[in-house]
Amino acid sequence: MTDSLLTEKNIEILEILLNTNAIHQKELAKKIDMSDAGTKLILDKLENANIIKTELDRDNGRIVKKIILKLKTDDVKKIIKSYRETKSLAEKAVAAIQKPK
Repeated sequence: MTDSLLTEKNIEILEILLNTNAIHQKELAKKIDMSDAGTKLILDKLENANIIKTELDRDNGRIVKKIILKLKTDDVKKIIKSYRETKSLAEKAVAAIQKPK
């Protein structure tokens, strides 16, 4: 994974997908409070990195995109944990730099 994939929204999406077997794109967009277009951009990046896959699914006669994790659950949990730990260290470093002497 590249740094551009490790954003708060991307991690939020991975956390949602860990708790669901699959989710439709519009439902995901509502959960993360983003537009469908913004959500699609993130999903495209995650799909290009082979982290998720999208499939077409029928929902009340309509065809919708369903998002599914491609990685193993343990691997996704490791990515999330690593992101959180790195973010915490970075925040502590910034706070230390900004601390008055």
